Amino acid sequence: IAFAALNNLPAAGNSSGTSHYEYLHTTPKQGINYYRIKQTDRDGKYTYSKTVALQYRKDGLNVLLAPNPTKDKLIVWLPETTAGSTIIIFNQMGQMILHQPVPVGANQVQVNTSNLTPGYYRLQLLKASGSQSLPFIKQ
Repeated sequence: IAFAALNNLPAAGNSSGTSHYEYLHTTPKQGINYYRIKQTDRDGKYTYSKTVALQYRKDGLNVLLAPNPTKDKLIVWLPETTAGSTIIIFNQMGQMILHQPVPVGANQVQVNTSNLTPGYYRLQLLKASGSQSLPFIKQ
């Protein structure tokens, strides 16, 4: 796999705590895209994260979830205008456990997952033009 740099974020500096960074790739290629993070130290030494693969489908319903697995919150990136859209979460038994309307014009929604028990879940985005369902794991 030939990797290309998408972004370069400045480090938070010296810290004994955890730092969080995020970047949204707005122009992925159709099909499977591979991602990894290169972390460079001040002395020039670097390490790579584990490589992850994400599939991009150009069907107008490209919902992205992160982080996955999640702990307290799940960020849902939406593909386009969301008028009348709804987010529904189902547990492993297929029971609906969350129903959340999407604010009009939102391109990103935060879903509180802190009250979910650890396990496998499925998020479904319902739109007038169709629906998309994606799995996620609650740690």
